[in-house]
Amino acid sequence: MKSIIYVFVLALFTGSVAFSQSTMGTATMDANWVIHLNGTTVLKEYHTDVSAVGIKSEEQGRKFFLWFSDNLVQFGEFDFANKKVKVIINPEYLRNPWTVSQWNDYFTEKANKRKAQFPTIPY
Repeated sequence: MKSIIYVFVLALFTGSVAFSQSTMGTATMDANWVIHLNGTTVLKEYHTDVSAVGIKSEEQGRKFFLWFSDNLVQFGEFDFANKKVKVIINPEYLRNPWTVSQWNDYFTEKANKRKAQFPTIPY
């Protein structure tokens, strides 16, 4: 009986780990600071390639992503060596859920507003 329970717990754990790893999407941020979510389903977190932005130091990246955050989008730890950051979206603050296309439109508008304020990284 113990071996059946052990196998069940192991299968449950393995399945939950596989599920949690598959719920992180991929995205890119282009040189104009526009984030482009990949895929067709909106996810909560995205591994995002930001190599096109031209961030020159870990400190500059940390400050930039803090400045670029708002109530709908936050940024996790910035990996300067690999030029990656975790983008965390908060759809719970919306009245109606957005599609990937609507999120990408939002990111375009957000980047355009920030670029109008500061044509280059402000740090």
